[in-house]
Amino acid sequence: MRRYALPLSFSLVLLLFARPCSAAQRPAGPSLLPQVPDRAVAVVTIAKSGLAMARHLVDEDAAMRSELGDYLARALGVDLTRVDGAVAWSTELSPKASFAAFLSVPGAGALHGRVVGSRGAVPLVAIDKWVAAVVPGGVLIGDRTEVEAGIDVAQHRAPGLSTHSALGTLFGAASSDFAAGLAAAAGDPSSVKTAEQFGVRTVTLELTSANQVVLEAAGDPQKLEGARRLISTVMTAGIAQLKQAKDRAAQGADVLAGVSAIVGYYQAARFWKEFQPRLVGDKLVSRYQLPDPKSTNLLVPMVGVMAAVAIPAFTKYLRRAKTVEATSNVRAMASGAIVYYEAHRKAGRFPPSTSWTPGAACCGQSGDKCAPASGAFSAAGWKALGFSVDEPHYYQYRFTSQGRGKHAHFVAEARGDLDCDGQTSSFQVVGTVSAQGDVTLAPLKSTDELE
Repeated sequence: MRRYALPLSFSLVLLLFARPCSAAQRPAGPSLLPQVPDRAVAVVTIAKSGLAMARHLVDEDAAMRSELGDYLARALGVDLTRVDGAVAWSTELSPKASFAAFLSVPGAGALHGRVVGSRGAVPLVAIDKWVAAVVPGGVLIGDRTEVEAGIDVAQHRAPGLSTHSALGTLFGAASSDFAAGLAAAAGDPSSVKTAEQFGVRTVTLELTSANQVVLEAAGDPQKLEGARRLISTVMTAGIAQLKQAKDRAAQGADVLAGVSAIVGYYQAARFWKEFQPRLVGDKLVSRYQLPDPKSTNLLVPMVGVMAAVAIPAFTKYLRRAKTVEATSNVRAMASGAIVYYEAHRKAGRFPPSTSWTPGAACCGQSGDKCAPASGAFSAAGWKALGFSVDEPHYYQYRFTSQGRGKHAHFVAEARGDLDCDGQTSSFQVVGTVSAQGDVTLAPLKSTDELE
């Protein structure tokens, strides 16, 4: 999976400073979205209210506030402790990502540093690997091409983001503490293919002033309904597996495991009940109300449970960490099978079967792991699933399928001898088709040699 990283200079602003505040502390401020180039494919914006906690931490110590402000003014020419909003964007995520951010700093002066060029008579100053420039209302910082695009917008030589832009739906969240948007066509090829399959044009994430998380995927309603069914199938199976784990733990003698399993199941079930997506017009919408951060009714018991469970559970999970590879990969295979079936409903088939891959067991190889081999997962079935293991791994994998339509079914499996004693661990998920034509997953079955 391709990963993208924001430059450190404004990652700190976007991630560390982005904290909610109480409703009484939420002054409405102007939207920074018009500062973003119209052709942006990814946008993250943090309002003034979203920076309230960071500003409070700085302002409550007058001596620190004064010294930090003076230092930044000397070193950079701009006192960044006065940032009252930020927006970051990218106009290019693939094949090479580039980013920039606009930091709203009232009365920003000239930057200090080495001038490496200019754009529209605005000096470009080098800061580490990036460049920065002062424009009306604040400072631009990031990759040079993106900063130059931001200058063009600030000087009205290029259009800024508007309600007619690809990510124009973000204007509906302009007063939120935090909002982010991504054009589905901007990712790596596999992500783009999946987005096209489910008719997704844009994805937005919002943290509202009422501490509610809102995730929306906009696109083709009919295809989005297929995505909703897929998500519901996978999550329902996951909740069922957590319930089985809870029931097993409740019958055992390990009190800490029982507490962890009970809390985990009920918290997951509560979250899913509220967050499960609903189709609203041409959008798939999920909402979740975050707990009140000031509520001790929730905080105190949760801290107690975490303290009681964390240390013993950590020791136990270290011993069982090797099984995580198998369970996550088997579920990934099952998810790939569902995606394939949804895309080929007329044929009514799952991907073709595979043999055990790799062909030889991993035990006895370097580190008792199978080394990733070029072409190991090149069979038609693996390609149809979109599945491969590209890092050293403990398990062999197999996918088998039979039947068509309501008689179609599959088995996704993993097996491995984790301590090379001749006893193997095995994991499998079985998928079938209901009378209504939807794919259903049976709970994960396992035989774990470490139990």
